[in-house]
Amino acid sequence: MAAAKEKRTVPAKRESAVADHDAASAGRRGGHWTVSINPRGAALIAQTLRPCHLVIQNHGPGQVWLVAGGGDLMDLTPGDLRATYVRGVLTVEVRDDKPALIELEFFPAFFKN
Repeated sequence: MAAAKEKRTVPAKRESAVADHDAASAGRRGGHWTVSINPRGAALIAQTLRPCHLVIQNHGPGQVWLVAGGGDLMDLTPGDLRATYVRGVLTVEVRDDKPALIELEFFPAFFKN
C-alpha cells in the first residue's frame, strides 16, 4: 500500500483596512517616538495631553521651536536634549529651511496628595 500524501495548504493572507500594530507604531523606536518635520513646517503632537514629563531631542539638521502647554517654550538646535513638563497642547515647529528629526519620550507625572 502506498502511503497517502497529505496536502498542506497555507491560508490566504487577509488584507485588513485597519493597520496592524507594526504599521501603527512605525514612528516608534523602543520607548521613543520619532517625528520628521518638513522645513518651515509644524507638527501638532497632542491637543489634550494629560500632565506628563517629556524628554525631547533634536537630531537636526533644522532648528526647532517647542511649545509645551503648561510647560516651556524653547529653541532646540541640532543635538540638543531637553526635559520639560507638558499638559494640553504640544507642538514642534521648524524655524529654518532645513527639515528636522525629533525624538520624544513621555513619562507620567505622579502627584502626591
